[in-house]
Amino acid sequence: MAETVISVVLGKLIPVATEQISFACGLEELLTELQDSLTTIQAVLADAERRQVGEKSVRLWMRRLKNAAYDVDDVLDEFAYEILRRKIEIRNQMMRKVFFFFSFSNPIAFRFKMANKIKTMLKSLKRINDNAKEFGFGSINAIPEVIPNRETDSSLEDSKIVGMGDHVSKIVNLMLNATNEQLSVIPIVGMPGLGKTTLAKLVYNHELVQRNFDKTIWICVSTDFDDKKILREILESLTQKSFALQMKDTILKGLKEELQEKRYLLILDDVWNEDRVKWDTLRSCLLVINSSAGNNIIVTTRSDTVAKIMKTIHQHHLEKLSDDECWSIIKKRVSTNERIPLSQDLEDIGREIAKRCQGIPLVARVLGGTMSNNIEESEWLAIQNSEVWSSLNGENEILSTLKLSFNHLSQSLKSCFTYCAIFPKDYEMGKEELIQHWMAEGFLRPSQGNSSGMEDIGSKYFDILLANSLFQDIKRDDFGDIICCKMHDLVHDLALSISKWETLHLGGNVGDDIDMFHIRRLSFISNDWTTPMIPLSRDGMGRLRTVFLIHANLGDKLLDLKFVRGLTLSWTWIGRKKLF
Repeated sequence: MAETVISVVLGKLIPVATEQISFACGLEELLTELQDSLTTIQAVLADAERRQVGEKSVRLWMRRLKNAAYDVDDVLDEFAYEILRRKIEIRNQMMRKVFFFFSFSNPIAFRFKMANKIKTMLKSLKRINDNAKEFGFGSINAIPEVIPNRETDSSLEDSKIVGMGDHVSKIVNLMLNATNEQLSVIPIVGMPGLGKTTLAKLVYNHELVQRNFDKTIWICVSTDFDDKKILREILESLTQKSFALQMKDTILKGLKEELQEKRYLLILDDVWNEDRVKWDTLRSCLLVINSSAGNNIIVTTRSDTVAKIMKTIHQHHLEKLSDDECWSIIKKRVSTNERIPLSQDLEDIGREIAKRCQGIPLVARVLGGTMSNNIEESEWLAIQNSEVWSSLNGENEILSTLKLSFNHLSQSLKSCFTYCAIFPKDYEMGKEELIQHWMAEGFLRPSQGNSSGMEDIGSKYFDILLANSLFQDIKRDDFGDIICCKMHDLVHDLALSISKWETLHLGGNVGDDIDMFHIRRLSFISNDWTTPMIPLSRDGMGRLRTVFLIHANLGDKLLDLKFVRGLTLSWTWIGRKKLF
């Protein structure tokens, strides 16, 4: 994704070089030299991107290049600020000689400082360019962007239910027949990517469930199994209101009012807790809230231990799909009524790829999305013969397979996708909000000869990522337009694994200052409603481009965010003052 940053930088260099501020002290020549150096490197980036998949030394070179490009981008922002500041000063007739020479914003001092910074960057880029020559990169065509077909949405939803019918019927019947139990618990167990959450949603939305349960509640638990937090989220789901309640008794009182003498279904999605005491504490609270019979909990988990601790009547295991079922998912993704039926050669290749999906429907959907973009024998053979298959090992096998689809994205799309790692798991990403974040980062610049606006480009990118099954769980407004989506946990893991050297996720329990100069995006979330201080040093804060904060305290570091492009704040404080 270094190419995206370099393209943004080159787009800024030309207007900066033509402004009056650059005409003194050799800055114009330095900026031109900077432009030439980056253009030279840009010419071989497509080959470098291709080779970094299998060569660690190339990956490290790409990271050094991207860091250097970020630094250049920050300097150009300083230029843009100074240009704007000078225009305002001139307009307001504030250019008195004494003030001009001795002020902090003295343009002579500014040019001198910028000249030194650019010279340092040129030395760094020269070393990077010399390394590029040693690698022997060539000039190849970049991966083009594709436009998804109109059938994407429906075919994607159809592909999710392959092999699920019997499972849904079995669980629904178990729930409806458990009328004598006060609280029945059915765990859905299986390895990641098998469709545990999908199955739970099919049950949750089933006509018989909606008809027989007064209240249905969905809570994503993940690794933070805290009874008070879960109870508060149940209350918020029932009332559609946000609460900052700290007293458990107050929360329980509210839940009693909402659930008394009502039959409810509670989904606890993605549970990791293997501590029986924690589960017993939550269970006792739920029994106090509602004494009626027929209430049900469905738990999705990867852990057999979790299932054994929580189950009361049945433990439902999801098994891998057959190769034929995986091919059925892929075929639904690549075939539409508007297209010519697949040739026998393509079907043979497709079936071989289906065998590599390891029986995991998520992998089949994602690979099917990639294959639908290029229904050509050469493209499918490239997937079938990818070196990824020979390098699979252990628990990272699924991520390595999913990365095949990532590798087939254009550079801009790769940047847009990995950006989403800033959000926490199971976060509902608003489409318009996401596009605005991409715009702020400079990912949506139109190519030469393309007159599309950035919002239109962002909408197209969103559709492509959805078509590739990298986005899911969409919601629509009353007009049928998509308004938000989520990422599958494994897809989020993929985004974070690719961007982890520049994206930092922190929770509430943190230690001393963290000073990592390569971190450009910070996600800081405290789940216990405390507001701990951000643990990054001032220099670290100064390098950040995106900040996502929930229940955090910026202290006196807000003004250190010099180069921030995207800022998302919720329950965030500065010292003792609440911002949002």
